[in-house]
Amino acid sequence: MIGGRTVDWWRERLSDPRGREAISLDDGALERDLLEVLRGGDAMARFVAARMLLSFAHRPEVARALRPALDDPDSRVVAAAVASLGGETLDGLDEALVRLARHANGGVRLSVVNVMLWRGAIPLEVVPALLEDPISSVRAAVAFGVVGLGTAAAEWAPALVRLLDDRDADVAASAAASLARIGADPATIVRVLSDDRVRVAALRGLALTERSAPPEAMSFVLDALAAPDEYSRQSALIVLRYTEPVFASAIPRMRELLHGTSMGLRCEAALTMAALGVGADAAPRVASAARPDPQLARIAADALAAIGELGVPVHREATWDPRPQVRMHAVAVLGAALSAADLGPAARDARDALARAREDADPTVAEAARVALADRSRSIEERGPHSGSG
Repeated sequence: MIGGRTVDWWRERLSDPRGREAISLDDGALERDLLEVLRGGDAMARFVAARMLLSFAHRPEVARALRPALDDPDSRVVAAAVASLGGETLDGLDEALVRLARHANGGVRLSVVNVMLWRGAIPLEVVPALLEDPISSVRAAVAFGVVGLGTAAAEWAPALVRLLDDRDADVAASAAASLARIGADPATIVRVLSDDRVRVAALRGLALTERSAPPEAMSFVLDALAAPDEYSRQSALIVLRYTEPVFASAIPRMRELLHGTSMGLRCEAALTMAALGVGADAAPRVASAARPDPQLARIAADALAAIGELGVPVHREATWDPRPQVRMHAVAVLGAALSAADLGPAARDARDALARAREDADPTVAEAARVALADRSRSIEERGPHSGSG
């Protein structure tokens, strides 16, 4: 029994995320039961205990008690113990993970790889074997995680290229994304972008680098603006954001996305057009996209801030929005723009909106407006009385 319940009861509970979240971290009796079962229960009971102790492993005495479970004869217990200890600092844990990366059981190896990635990087000495692991999910995780090796990641480009032909599509996609992120040679980037099986992952990898694709590969990026999936179009927009000079052929396609039905793509298109200096007409489109969703409102605000003074009317209007989080973001953007003193005649409207926001019903918004105006005053004093706008 664990906490007055059977092992089967707890096992069913652990299969439900809501059940896992309901485990009380203040239940000392439950913790004692778990530790007792971990030391002397049968294999299934030890497995359940090792999984449940994830909720208590931040306590040093629990982490130390879990440590022997890494050598349990049952692989399910070992995998559960690895997951439970993954976020903890424990003497000898890193060495134990390296050893367990060579465990005979694939479930243990996958648990180890996931924990290594969570902790920062996969140690170099286990990468070669794991990239050829018989378990596809292990190969995929390591192929994607190679990027965490920093400058050493480039050494694994040949191995990643071999994985592009992996029989498992997820492994090939992970390899493609990593090749894009580590800056593989142009021929390899062209290869992954021309491969239907991995193109989406490669585009996303390029987007995560926040830099342009090689010139030889730009035709594939431009084609992705018209791809059937939104993920590819979004990634292509991000890559183009860092591409100079501007591809004239991309502008009509970006305008189509700006006028499309996807609010997320409309905001991304506005950001890209603004960054490239071709987004002056994006403000009204972004404004209409922003209203229904707070997260999109923040993306839209960033786009409008990049556009410059044309964004002021939308942000001024947003200070009347019924949602405090939208008003707060509008105040933040207006304040930052004012401090930069680049708004021209629109500065007066921005200042008036902030002055009104000082009386906002939400004290957080009101305080942010007061701080923004104070920051602007200090900025003007530092630059001199004849600098600034409005």
